[in-house]
Amino acid sequence: MHQYAAGRSDALDDARIAELIGAVRSALDEGRAAEAPSVPGKRPYVKEGAVPLAPKYAESCRRCGRCVEACPVEAVDAMTLKTDKGTCIACMGCVAVCPDRARTVNGLLVKAAALAIKKQEGGRKEAELFSVA
Repeated sequence: MHQYAAGRSDALDDARIAELIGAVRSALDEGRAAEAPSVPGKRPYVKEGAVPLAPKYAESCRRCGRCVEACPVEAVDAMTLKTDKGTCIACMGCVAVCPDRARTVNGLLVKAAALAIKKQEGGRKEAELFSVA
């Protein structure tokens, strides 16, 4: 599943993160009030018409709850472990943390998504970092 952004973060990303840390540290040292940064985009962060890649759980699931904890948008129901397709942003965090590999995505949908992403490839994409500093 982890086939995109291979080799990232790299030295360029690390340098940008160090810059951000320095700016935040300076703002804190100067006593400037922290405000929430303005982040472009809309919620939910799912492109209209995107391939729905909401993971499902398999019988091998031990119900450890790691998938529930890992979901940044609370799309995995704690009782049923079902993924709300309307809420899921397809980050695959739940898949990555599953110790039993019990959370999966339909292989055909993954292939369709991979083709859609392949069409948009255009080289290195710079990370966007947001700070009020």
